[in-house]
Amino acid sequence: MILAIEGLDGSGKTTVGSIVASELGARFLTGIPPEMGAPGDAFMREYDSGARYFYYLSAALWTASRFSTAAELVVVDRYLASAHALHVAAPEDSKRAARRVKVPRADMCVFLHAPEVERCQRLASRSNGEDPFEERLRTDAGFRQQVSLEMLAYPGIRTIPTANRTPVDVALDVVGLWNGVVHARRP
Repeated sequence: MILAIEGLDGSGKTTVGSIVASELGARFLTGIPPEMGAPGDAFMREYDSGARYFYYLSAALWTASRFSTAAELVVVDRYLASAHALHVAAPEDSKRAARRVKVPRADMCVFLHAPEVERCQRLASRSNGEDPFEERLRTDAGFRQQVSLEMLAYPGIRTIPTANRTPVDVALDVVGLWNGVVHARRP
């Protein structure tokens, strides 16, 4: 089973996701599983490339192939909504081809809605600096809105506000939603 934590860079996905996984006794994965290997820096900086889009999509496929039919729960920081949304600037032919790839949906998907000020503070505190995509999200409000709207268009996604809340409080909201989903599926 897959519980996906989505949101813009700096929204708290990794922190909240790891707490959720711990609370639920689940495995936690970042969007790009270590087993896939890390691409080069140049590749990751080209957020408008079709190749990067398919790399992220392949990460969702990798996760789905291992967990969509398993009894084990995995909490993943970025999944299908991110794969599509983070590449709104990719060439149209790449986007059309990527949308035809059949990837099982997450059993539950949440979007962490963080205020821009808090999101930017989190990004600024990271030791690895800001990549070009994060910079464009920070400086281009239209682009930021386009990426957010693309994630929010994911079928069944639930929005959780994070403004002035601790990661533990946000994670407990996610756990509560998950328990409701699991309870609703029981016969």
